[in-house]
Amino acid sequence: MQIKNTGEPEPRQIRLLNVEEAREFVTGKIAAGELIVLDIFGGEASQNPEAINFDRVAEEGLRAEIAELVAIFPANSANEIIASGPRAPFLEAAASILKPGGLLYINANFGNRYRFGTSRGKKPPDAKTLSRLGLRLLRDEPSLDPRFNNLVFRREDGSEIPRETVRTVIFEKEA
Repeated sequence: MQIKNTGEPEPRQIRLLNVEEAREFVTGKIAAGELIVLDIFGGEASQNPEAINFDRVAEEGLRAEIAELVAIFPANSANEIIASGPRAPFLEAAASILKPGGLLYINANFGNRYRFGTSRGKKPPDAKTLSRLGLRLLRDEPSLDPRFNNLVFRREDGSEIPRETVRTVIFEKEA
């Protein structure tokens, strides 16, 4: 995993972090009282300026696999999680690190098999799964949340996904 060393002038230097170092970085942000906004599947760099980028190809933020999410972020530590164009199941891990009252935004088109954060494809999680994860579905409408209108969505091959085909699903972590 990697985190960009923002204190260095160009060219950008990237410092490799192990899971423990990444955990310390996150713990420091929490101790400083910073809101934790996480952009999983953010690509090389998050398009959300307030977010910590978390992706296996990250050049800014944390370079890691989704499986490492819970090893880095403590339970109930993230205020908000954004997942645009998810490429793997992540709902269970995201739910475990989301604070009560926190929101999970998933931006994906209908063709994305991880549209609801699971491998169920176009089907939302059933009531039993949502209850177990402490989540409730707030929104599943055929439109993109206006907050994300300025984002560019891409497939893994780099080709652009037409913005008008992307929908936002929103879950809230119950208190």
